[in-house]
Amino acid sequence: MKKIEKGQYGYLENQTKREIVFTVILFALAFGCLIFGIIMTKTKNNLFTIAAVLGMLPACRYLINVIMFFRAKRHACPKEVYQEITQIIDGKDCPAIAYDLYMTSEKALFPIYCMASINNTLVGYTVYNKFDEEKCNEHITTMLKQNGFKNCTVKIFTGKDKFMERIKSMRDHGAVDERDLEALHLMLNLSL
Repeated sequence: MKKIEKGQYGYLENQTKREIVFTVILFALAFGCLIFGIIMTKTKNNLFTIAAVLGMLPACRYLINVIMFFRAKRHACPKEVYQEITQIIDGKDCPAIAYDLYMTSEKALFPIYCMASINNTLVGYTVYNKFDEEKCNEHITTMLKQNGFKNCTVKIFTGKDKFMERIKSMRDHGAVDERDLEALHLMLNLSL
């Protein structure tokens, strides 16, 4: 299974599969250890039982990841949106772009199909029906300020046409610098 890095198109789908595989392996190892211990010693009171119980801890942690990724993958960037963005940027000097972002705050979740960064501006696109644009912009702005990004403009669009127009505009007005990549990297760190 090819690993797709966070921020690349298809990340949520790919990572869900990877988490499932690791979870199944860890549970199989824990149960295998328990069964092996019972068969070898003819009792449950042995060191293999302790090892099996301790082996359940990482298995359960991965199970929680599976649940989170199952919830998040419903909000993965649709292929049509990805293809349209790819056509717009088509090898030109374009904004730094990340796909399949699933950010959370204390009180809300913010699934974002795509986010672009250029010239101290972050723009994103989502169609999540419970999306609170104001809270998302505030959350992202707060996170940027806490990490040393001053005077960053944040705009999350819920309309695809407006977002695509903004991507075209960003593509035509400047080049990506180190600070844009750092801002986008921060958004990836804040995402699932």
